Amino acid sequence: MDMALGCSTNSMLHLPAIAHECGVELNLDIANEISAKTPNLCHLAPAGRTYICNMKTITEVVAALIWRGDKFMICQRPAHKARGLLWEFVGGKVEHGETKEQALIRECQEELAVTLSVGDVFMDVVHEYPDLTVHLTLFNATIAAGEPQKLEHNDIRWITPSEISNYDFCPADEEILAKICEVYK
Repeated sequence: MDMALGCSTNSMLHLPAIAHECGVELNLDIANEISAKTPNLCHLAPAGRTYICNMKTITEVVAALIWRGDKFMICQRPAHKARGLLWEFVGGKVEHGETKEQALIRECQEELAVTLSVGDVFMDVVHEYPDLTVHLTLFNATIAAGEPQKLEHNDIRWITPSEISNYDFCPADEEILAKICEVYK
């Protein structure tokens, strides 16, 4: 199966329910047999949008590339979270019913107490961690109101592309960081 199917409830879904939700006509006998043999086919991330793609779950995540002059913002994850103390772009999971842009605005308000103006997509990446696979969409963005506060992160820094190598970033950001170095030499 090479298509992505969206899940919209916070419970385990069986293949017939997924197919019905997506408007796909499916032989129910075959679907029930597949569901019975693969009961963990679809898990939903807590408060997030998750998709099935090649039998893997992919969580939609958004982040912001925010510039201040020749420097961009990075945030250090809290020590108690997965990938603790690694650096990342501010953002988070897309919740059910949100657009990616709405999710990014909400996450920046919750994490930094700023109002964000979201621009175009800088880059999309898919990264597989041991505990989840993310589809990360990084948007160009500007702070429309407020001064960033450390409401969730351990630290916030403004760095130039030449300073990237001084920080340990989340693995999902590595491809993005390479592009930033390439574009903003």
